[in-house]
Amino acid sequence: KIVVTIFENEYDPSQTSSIELSKTNLIGTLSTTIGKLTHLHTLDISSNKVSGEIPSEIGQLNILTTLNFAENYFVGTFPSQLGNLRLLVTLKVSHNYIFGSIPSEIGNILTLKILHLHFNFLNGSIPSEFGKLNSLNSLNLSSDSLTGTLCSEIGMIISLNELDISSNSLTGSIPTQIGLLTSLTVLNFQVNSFLGSLPTEIGKLTLLTTLQMRLNLLTNKIPSQIGNLKNLIILLLDLNNFIGSIPSEIGKLTLLTILDLSSNSISGTLPYEIGRLTSLRKMDASSNQISSSIPSVIGNLNLTTLFLHQNYFSGSIPSHICRLTLLQEMKLDLNKLSGTLPTEIGKFTALTEMTISYNYISGSIPQQITKLTQLQLLLFQQNSLTGYIPDGMSQLTRCFFFVDNNDVMVKSDKFSPEICTVITSCKNTKIKYLQCPKCATVWFPQPGPDSYVIMITAIIGGIIVVSGLIISAFRVKSKTNLYFSLASKDFRY
Repeated sequence: KIVVTIFENEYDPSQTSSIELSKTNLIGTLSTTIGKLTHLHTLDISSNKVSGEIPSEIGQLNILTTLNFAENYFVGTFPSQLGNLRLLVTLKVSHNYIFGSIPSEIGNILTLKILHLHFNFLNGSIPSEFGKLNSLNSLNLSSDSLTGTLCSEIGMIISLNELDISSNSLTGSIPTQIGLLTSLTVLNFQVNSFLGSLPTEIGKLTLLTTLQMRLNLLTNKIPSQIGNLKNLIILLLDLNNFIGSIPSEIGKLTLLTILDLSSNSISGTLPYEIGRLTSLRKMDASSNQISSSIPSVIGNLNLTTLFLHQNYFSGSIPSHICRLTLLQEMKLDLNKLSGTLPTEIGKFTALTEMTISYNYISGSIPQQITKLTQLQLLLFQQNSLTGYIPDGMSQLTRCFFFVDNNDVMVKSDKFSPEICTVITSCKNTKIKYLQCPKCATVWFPQPGPDSYVIMITAIIGGIIVVSGLIISAFRVKSKTNLYFSLASKDFRY
C-alpha cells in the first residue's frame, strides 16, 4: 500500500479498532487526522518507509494498547502527548531518526510492558520518572546518544526482564539499586562510560543469562558475588580497567558459553576452578597481566576459541590442552611460554588458527602438526625453535605459515608444494625471500637493505600476474617449482 499522507480520511473513526500494516511498503507522512481514530487499540505500521514527524494528535488515542512505529524514517522529537496513552502496553519506535530528549511523560504510562526506543538519536538523560513503570518487562534504549548518569530509580522497575542501555554516553557509577531487579535475565550496559566498581549487588540477579559490561571505565576487582549468577550464559567484561585476580567463584557458572575478560589489568593466575566450565565455548583472557602456568584443567573444557595472548604466562604448553578437539582458534602469543611444543598437537583436527609467536618455545616443530588439515594461519615467529620444517607442511594447502626469527630450516629438496604455502625466514638458510611460482606471490621474511627493491619487484610481478601475461609463461614450464633466492643466484628444487 503506497500513499502520500497516511490515514487521511481512509478509515471510519467509529469502526476502526485495529490498523496492522507492518511491511506493506507504506510511503509518506502520518496525517494529523490519526487523532480522530479514537476507537483504535492497535496501530502497527512498522518496517515501512513512513517519514516526517510523529503528530501530537497521537495522544488522543486514549484506548490504544499497542503502538509500533519501528523501522521507519520518522524524524523530529517525541511528542509529550504520548504520556496521555494511559492504557498503552507496547511502545516501539526503534530504528528511526528521532532526536531530542525522552519525554518524562512516558513515566505516566503505568500499564507499559515493552518500551523500545533504540537506534535513534535521543539525547539527554534517562528520565527518573521511568521508576514509576512498575509493569515494564523490557526496556531498550540502546544505540542512542543518551548522557548523564543512571538514576537510582531504575531499581524501582522490579518487573524488568530485559534492560539494554548499551552504546550510549552514560557515565557515573552503576547504582547499587540495580540489585533490586531480581527478575532480570538480560543486562546490557556495554559501550558507555560507566565508572567505579561493578557493584556486589549484581550477585542478587540470579536469573541473569546475559551480562554485558564491555567497553566501559569500570575499575577495581571483579566481585566474587558474580559466582551467584548460576544461570549466566554470556559474560562480557572486556575493555575495562578491572584489576586483581579472576575470582575462583567463576567456576560456579557451569552454564557459561562465552567468557570475555580481555583488555583489562587483571593479574594473578588463571583459577583452577575454570576447569569446571564444561559448557564454555569461547574464552578470552587476552591483554591482561595474568601470570604463572596455563592450568592443565583447561583441557577439560569444550572450547572452540581460546585467547590467552599478551599476558605473562610461563612454563610449557600443557599437553592436556590438546584434548580440546573442538578448538578452532588458539592464540598464545606474547607470553613467556617455554619448553617444547607438545607432540599431541596433532589432535587439534578442527584448528584453523594457531599463534604462539613471541615466546621462548624451543625444540623442533612436531611432525604431528601436519595432521591439522584445517589450518589457515600458523604463527611461530620469534621463538627458539630448531630443526627442519616438517615435510608434510606442504600439504596444508590453505595455511599461511610464519616461522621467522627462529633457527629452523627448510628441507628444500622435499618442500615443493604446488600451492601457496607461506614460510617466512629461516635464519640459518639465509633466505631473502620466498616466491611461489604458481601465483608469483613473494614473501619477505625479514626487512633488509634491499627490501624496497624486492618489494617493488613483487608489485610489478603481481601486476603481471593479474594481467595474465605471466600465466602463459608458467604453463610452458613443467610442473610448479619453488624458487629460492640465495644471494644473487636462483636455485630450483
